[in-house]
Amino acid sequence: MKLIKSRKEYTCDLCKKQINKGELYGKKSKSLGSPHKPDVAVRTEYGGIAYEMQGVRWTVPICEACA
Repeated sequence: MKLIKSRKEYTCDLCKKQINKGELYGKKSKSLGSPHKPDVAVRTEYGGIAYEMQGVRWTVPICEACA
């Protein structure tokens, strides 16, 4: 995992340790659902169109010790 220098304070997602400004940390992506599936268009009862998301992905900071 490539480590980068932090520009602000973060909290490690695994051990909940504080990552101070200037320390090295890594990023890990988490997902909820199935973000690789395409979104589905659904017709509402009033004739409109809504999009149903299949999943979402985001990144979380990981401290140098956990990386």
